[in-house]
Order: sequence, then C-alpha cells, then structure tokens
Amino acid sequence: MCRVCPGKHHSAIHGLRVVPNRLSDNNQPDLPPHMSGVANSHVSGVNGVQFQLLPVVVKGPLGSSEYAIAVLDSASQISIIHPKLKQKLGLKGSPRCLTINTLCNKGVSQNTEVVKLSVRSAHDESGQILMLSKVFVVESRIPHPARILKNDHNMTHLQDIPLTDIEANKAMILIGADIPLAHFQLERRVGQQHEPVGIKTPLGWTLIGSSGATNEDETVSNMLCCDLRDQYNMLQEQVERFWSTEAVGTAYNLTRSESIEDRQTDNLMERKIRFIDGHYEVGFMWRNENCEMPQNEHVALNRFENLRKRLQGNERLRNLYCKEMAKNIERGWVRKLTSDEKAFRGPRTWFLPHHRVENPKGPNKLRIVFEAASTCCGVSLNSRLMSGRDLINNLVGVLLRFRERPIAISADIEAMFHMIRLPEDDTDSARFLWSEDLFSTKRPDVYKFLVRIFGAVDSPYVANFCLKRAAYDSRNKFPRDVILTTDRDFYVDDLLTSKWNVDSAVSTAKDMIKMLHDKGFNLTKWVSNSKSVLREISSGRVVTNVDLDLDRLPVRKALGLHWDIEKDCFIFDHQKFTEFTTKRKALGVTSSIFDPLGFVAPIILYAKLLRRECWRDNLAWDEVFDNKRLKCWEN
Repeated sequence: MCRVCPGKHHSAIHGLRVVPNRLSDNNQPDLPPHMSGVANSHVSGVNGVQFQLLPVVVKGPLGSSEYAIAVLDSASQISIIHPKLKQKLGLKGSPRCLTINTLCNKGVSQNTEVVKLSVRSAHDESGQILMLSKVFVVESRIPHPARILKNDHNMTHLQDIPLTDIEANKAMILIGADIPLAHFQLERRVGQQHEPVGIKTPLGWTLIGSSGATNEDETVSNMLCCDLRDQYNMLQEQVERFWSTEAVGTAYNLTRSESIEDRQTDNLMERKIRFIDGHYEVGFMWRNENCEMPQNEHVALNRFENLRKRLQGNERLRNLYCKEMAKNIERGWVRKLTSDEKAFRGPRTWFLPHHRVENPKGPNKLRIVFEAASTCCGVSLNSRLMSGRDLINNLVGVLLRFRERPIAISADIEAMFHMIRLPEDDTDSARFLWSEDLFSTKRPDVYKFLVRIFGAVDSPYVANFCLKRAAYDSRNKFPRDVILTTDRDFYVDDLLTSKWNVDSAVSTAKDMIKMLHDKGFNLTKWVSNSKSVLREISSGRVVTNVDLDLDRLPVRKALGLHWDIEKDCFIFDHQKFTEFTTKRKALGVTSSIFDPLGFVAPIILYAKLLRRECWRDNLAWDEVFDNKRLKCWEN
C-alpha cells in the first residue's frame, strides 16, 4: 500500500500516472538544453518494443566468469557494469570521479571505478571474445523491456534464430559505442514493417524494433540518461567557461537573435502582467497552460524530514532557519493553508523542497532556497516554465557608466523578486512544507508563496520586465534622466550610476525612490562617494551607520568588485601562496581576481602566461612546479 495515498501501489511510484506519457505536439517532454555523453536511453511500450539484449559470458582478468544479460546501446559513449556483477567477478579497478547529469540535468558527483573485462556470446563457446578495457562501475538500474519469444511465433523470418526469453530489467552490463565491434551487423533478418529485426553481432543474435502495434494509452517510459565525465574533463570544462567569462567586454559577441519562445514569452507577459494594490502581479510563464504536474508531496515530505533532523541537531542553524522562515511569514510573502485548502489537489499542485545556503564570510547569515528545479517523475516546476529573453543589462556597460561621472551612487532593490505577486491560480504551484515546532512529531503544515520565488527559471525575466515597465509607466511623471537611469543602470537588483554634480545625484536618487516605491519596489542600501549626497537621503536607506562628519566611508562590493568609497577607487586583494605551487593552485590564484574592466590585466599577464604554459605542456593538476616555473611564479 502507498504511504501517501490509499492507492494499491508502492510509495516510490506515487504520482506517476498523473503525467500522460503519450508524446504529442502539445505534450513534449522538456529535455535539458545540453546533455553529452548519454550512457543509456530507452523508451519501451508494454506491447513489446525490443532492444538489443544479449546473453553473454563475462570474464574477468583473474579467470572468473559469469552469465549475464548485456544491452547494446550505440547511443552510449561509454560502457557500464553493475556493482553486483563486478563483485561476482572479483574485478578490481582504478578509482575515478564522475559527474552524472540525469535527464533532469541534476549534476551528481560520485566516486567510482573503471574495470577491465571480456565478453563473448553465451550460445557459442568458440565465438569471438571482445575485450572491454574501460568499463565504468555505475550503480544504476539499466531499464529495458522483457523479451518474450511466444509473441513472435508467427514471424517466420525469426524462427531459426537462437533466441531466449529475457526478463525485464535484468541487464547487468551495457556495451556502448566505445566498443564499435560489438555493434557490427554480421547478418540481418527483416520482416514486415511492424515486426522486430533480427541482427547477428559478434556476440550473437539479438532483436530490435516493435513486436506489434503499440497501445499508446499504456505507454511506459524507462530512461537512464547520464552525462559521465571524469574529474580531469570537468576541470577542463570549468576552466574553459572561466576563460569565456573572463573575456567579457573584450570579445566580440553578436546579440542573440530572437527565438520563437522569446516572442511567446513576451506575448504571454503582456497578457499576464497587472498592477494591483501597489504591486505588479505576474503569473508563471507556463509552456503549456493546460499542463499537469505529478503529485510530489511525498518528495517534499522526505526532504523536509531530513531537514528537520539536521536542524534538530544544530541549534545555531535551527535558530537562523526559523528566523528566516518567520520573516517570510511576517512580511506576507507566504501563507499557511487551511485544512480544506491543504486537502485540495489541482492539476498543477506542486511542492517546493527547501534547504539552507550559508555565506562562509557571514556565518550568521543564511538564505532559504526553494528548489524549483527539484524533480518528480522527470518533471520539475522549472521544466514546465519558459525562461524568457535575457533583459539583464550588460555588466561592462553598467560599470563603465558608473565610472563615467564624478559623483557615484549605488543602491539595491530590497527582495526584488518578492515584490512581484503571484496570481491566486498559480500560488498552488508554489507550496512547501514547514513546521513552527521542529521537535513536533505531527505532520508539517502546508504553506504557499503569494509572491515570486528565487530559483524559478522565469523570475529574472519577470523581475527585469517589471522594473523596465515601472520606468515606462512613469515616463510622464518623472524626468527623462530618471527613466533612462532606471532602464540602463540596473544590473538585476543592483543600481550603479554616476552624475555630474551633487544636486543632480540627490535629485535622481529621490525621484527614483519615489517612482519605484509607487510601483512596489523599495530602493535601499544607498552608498555614494559624496557624503553630501548621503546626508540628503533618508538615514534608514543608507547602507552604513557611520558618522558622515567624522568617520571614513567603508569599502563595499559593487557587482563583485571592491569599491573603496572614501578614495573612490576599486581595490584588489591578491592572495599569495607560500607553499609549493601547482597548476591547480596557480589557476586558483589567477581565477580569484574578478576584473571585468581589465584594470589589473597588465599586472597579472605574466601569471596568465605561466598558466598557458602549464596547459601547453599538459601538466597534471597537482604536479609541483619545477624551479624554473617556481621562480617565474614568485617574480
């Protein structure tokens, strides 16, 4: 029996039947934008879609052998073996660190092994033996349908082929495209259009294709899609991404052309946006307004119980977490559901698991992250939403305008996403579980968000659209400079701009505070290199409580850069390593310097040249520099 509902099914598959499995033009599965190195991908129907299954004999280097079912998958870049078969064969391999990105693009790193083995056909003792020198041990089920030969008794083209029945999901080894000889077709037996094809490979006969017409109403999907990369390749890709980011403002970049989804999102936004009771209200940017979500309360409940146990054992984290959650409740961003509301289940009811994120530089600061990317049955809230076009202003442009004029001012919008409300119809898709008494044994209460959430894939687009709309709607009430500043000089929720004189800066600041307040946004944490400007701004909105007549203005971060407000300059804190330096540590030092405008590029040029030399000579990540490189690094 299910622990979630009275149904007669296992709790692990609760909610599976909510999402239709038929693939149609109006119900396409949402795949991640990038998925390389797919390890296996199978979709099977209950009426007998056949995959290339083979009974084989697997032999280890020490001579032990085992009978096993193998799957030939030419779409896989690697071969994998289940740990149980590896243990039976007594295989010993070299350790490897792999990252597995599933169909839902959730990266999971795990320590595994690479082993060597050989395989041959189980029906032919004198058959060809294939050596597999690089097989990954992956503890994941290899899904496949059963092969029942009685379903194929009328197919004359298969009658003299030696085949055996195979139960579903019994495969223990997957042979990918890295072993091309295993996929070589020695002979083929082709029947009618809807009959499986018999294929003879070096490992014996196998089938592929449909055994008959598929009942689309009962289609079952089994997938194991992985992106498997070792630690070396992961680091290489991270470095490449860093280099592309480091070139911002210096590399020529064409503006991305408008996509069909961009136009759809813009049209949907114009229909959804409303201004009610002093705040903008915008619903989720659904890909399909009639989509259904699986029942995922059991996933959120398991996650909450694990969180509850962690918080029960740590008083400091428990107090911080409860304080942050209480702020959400007190400010009216979330609301507890009544018993009747809690029992209601709509087609798009969705629960958001949540966890903490701490700032290592601020041990008493904690943020609660509500996971819109959390999946159930291969579906997440984010997968059902369109992200919209990129409306974020260019970082380099914002910083250049910030340094253009003598009077610099900076501020940010308080809880920008939460200032935009959700319509009642969409709040049911933003439920979460919480208990004010974490030591209680009762089932947690159900809450729901009434405002936009951090983590939803469409929230940045919606927030930036509303900010620009606020400026546009106020164009006839405020000076043109205020409208342009709001439109061009925000980077998400951070304002950085500059003016020619104190009067202009004060006037712009006060007008922006009034204009955005009228539209539901609160500009706060004002900073300026002019104390006269700060005196004119309400003290409750200034970032620091220093005495403006006596004390020195502080150093504050401005879009990742350290801004010395008193001296009105950017400063860089360069960390030096006194121990032996390796390629990994050299990369860490040069990468820790965030310099989008290239202020210190001439200074760190030699360090970057040394880094390039490490790549050219293909040094290992933790190989200690020789004396020549050490001397170059120290200089």
